Amino acid sequence: MKKLLVSVLAFAGVCLSAGAASASYLCDVTFTPGSTTRGTNGYVSLSWYSGADCTGTFQGGGFICSSGATFSLCASDAQYRATSDAEIAAIAAMLANAATLNGPVSVPFVSCIGGTNCVGLVYFK
Repeated sequence: MKKLLVSVLAFAGVCLSAGAASASYLCDVTFTPGSTTRGTNGYVSLSWYSGADCTGTFQGGGFICSSGATFSLCASDAQYRATSDAEIAAIAAMLANAATLNGPVSVPFVSCIGGTNCVGLVYFK
């Protein structure tokens, strides 16, 4: 439960980093439970745009993966991966809620298993 709370707080932070000054809006948030190459506890796929309701310019897409991920587009650092079914489901619910409510977000990139520019965190502004 403590790890879930820490993850929730990390996802609810405010990002003021360079390159993320303008708001983005989540779109197409999909939770896929079960074991895949994106993790043993499932994963969340998401995309984000410059405007609310999936309008404006497409800005990116990616995955929030879980423990055991081997997929090249998952974050390489295990700290960015959910460690339980409950944790990935809670993350998916928060992201879907942000998409529904058109809440502005920032999506900084982290290193991937197979390169760079993978989703590690989503900050709510």
